[in-house]
Amino acid sequence: LYGEVLRASLTLFDHDAAWRCLVAAAEAGGPLATDDLRRVALWRVAARLPADPIVVHHAARDARIAGDLRSAFRLGEAALRGGGGPPSAHLLGEMLDYIGRHDEAEQLLSHFGGGSEEEQALIALARADNLYWGLARWDDAIALTSTVESSLTEPRWRDSLRAQRAKFLGFGRQWSEALAIATPLLDLGQWWQALTRSRSNLMTVHLTSTVRMGDASDLTGADSYGRVWDTDNLRVNDASLLPDAPGVNPQAAVMMIAARNADAFLAT
Repeated sequence: LYGEVLRASLTLFDHDAAWRCLVAAAEAGGPLATDDLRRVALWRVAARLPADPIVVHHAARDARIAGDLRSAFRLGEAALRGGGGPPSAHLLGEMLDYIGRHDEAEQLLSHFGGGSEEEQALIALARADNLYWGLARWDDAIALTSTVESSLTEPRWRDSLRAQRAKFLGFGRQWSEALAIATPLLDLGQWWQALTRSRSNLMTVHLTSTVRMGDASDLTGADSYGRVWDTDNLRVNDASLLPDAPGVNPQAAVMMIAARNADAFLAT
């Protein structure tokens, strides 16, 4: 409480002076660890001190990885204002997309179409993801990947955009078009590299544990063979049986449980 009262009584000049003292003390101690770099970058931004936009951009990226979105936004915006260019726009656009501010993400990303081929490709990939998943502008997302791909010369970035377009078409159940685009990439090593570069999200959110299995009928929905408690001839045999989300891809565990329970069912 005392700290809150003290902070409330500080003038803007006092705040700046405090941030400047912190920056000076931290930077006088030699090389900074990753967490300290992020803190010092934030202090520099708060004190309106000059800061290397590359350093601020990396601090924003580290903050995002650490889950500190508030700091990541402040640092990312500062990096962009300081001349961070397409990399900072890409980072901010992805974060805006992530938190559901899709119109703002499109407005930002659409203004950054230049730069190196890598920067053009990464901006286009982030923008297409936002258009497809965030704004449901499926045709625009597919058209964007095609347009940017045709303007690039580096095979790796062209492949990344082609892989993303094939993914979009596949999700839209346009199987023949998706396969026609993907066929040149179907060497598995090349396909995987293209998807990795495009940062295509191969993760799905697995719904689990809605009918947990266990031995206690008052705490679980079914036994370990999927037989629903107090209900004859009703079995559950999918991810619903998992007692909790395993924290890793559950496919192997679900397949194992399903095979075991199916064998038990056929044996009865």
